[in-house]
Amino acid sequence: MKLRIGTQLAAAFAIPILALALIVAAVLLGFAHLAALRDDLSAKSTFRAQSRDVGTQMLQVRFAQRGFAISHAQSDLDEAAKAIGGANDDIAYLRAHLATVPSAASDLDTISAVIARVGARRQSTSAAGDKQTALEIRAKNTADFQTAQGALDAIIAASTRAYNGAVATFDAQMHLLTILMLAIGAVTIGASVAVTLLLSRRMSTRLGRVSHALEAIVREDFEQLSGALGRMAAGDLRASFRSRREAIPDHGHDEIGELVGSYNVLAEGLARVGNELTAGLGQLRELIGGVVTASRALALASDQTSAAANQASTAVEQIAQAVESVAGGARDQAMKIAQASAAIEELARSAEMIADGA
Repeated sequence: MKLRIGTQLAAAFAIPILALALIVAAVLLGFAHLAALRDDLSAKSTFRAQSRDVGTQMLQVRFAQRGFAISHAQSDLDEAAKAIGGANDDIAYLRAHLATVPSAASDLDTISAVIARVGARRQSTSAAGDKQTALEIRAKNTADFQTAQGALDAIIAASTRAYNGAVATFDAQMHLLTILMLAIGAVTIGASVAVTLLLSRRMSTRLGRVSHALEAIVREDFEQLSGALGRMAAGDLRASFRSRREAIPDHGHDEIGELVGSYNVLAEGLARVGNELTAGLGQLRELIGGVVTASRALALASDQTSAAANQASTAVEQIAQAVESVAGGARDQAMKIAQASAAIEELARSAEMIADGA
């Protein structure tokens, strides 16, 4: 499968993007958990505040009853009734949110019972109307308020512990989330740097090999080939060219791999051209050597033929001279024969004359 350089770079850039997505997801989950912790913290804080408000309402009831014991003013009883109503509302809220501080259930029952008794006594105080009864009711309320105050202190202490625990949990979660984000960020940066360095070093190494190899071909092989062709053009058939460039091993399937493949084809082609050129020049040298040898043999045969022709001409001249000499001798013999014939005829005539004379 081919992985183009763009795909590799996209994969390298995808790592920090995925890490960023993980960070965002972790942050969202962390903030969701923090939101839940914040709600729990707010609930515990409100529970503690409502518990303290119950104490405030009970204090207002005590001040109102004290005022009524002194002035017998109806407004003090109304103020006490209002405070008791507020305390009951706070207690209702605390009961509704008792899951926030479960340990406060029994103390809350104690306070609720005290508030109920104090409310009933307020009505008795309003019906009696005398000072002595008001003082007795106030004394009973004071004892109940002390009991309720102890229970309320326990509730406040429990809610405070719960609140402090929620604050500690919230701070710990915030610290953990911060460490987690820093750790993921550090890992992301480290992974991004490592992948970037690895990818860039791998690409630069592969490109460096191809670049140096191409530079060597241009600087050395092409120069040798040009020199060999120039010497051959000048008539020097001893020129030769051989390229010994080795193929670059590369198993990549990207653009650099294609470049390496093109270089390997070029190196193979140069080697083949060098072998063919050297072999062709060798064959040409052999052919020209054969032509030179044949020319020399032809020249020698021509010299021998010329010498033989000269010898034949001399022999012909000698034969002609011999024939001419033989012809001259024949002529001399013919003349001598003619002379002998004439002499014989003369001798015959003389003999005939002698015969006639006799």
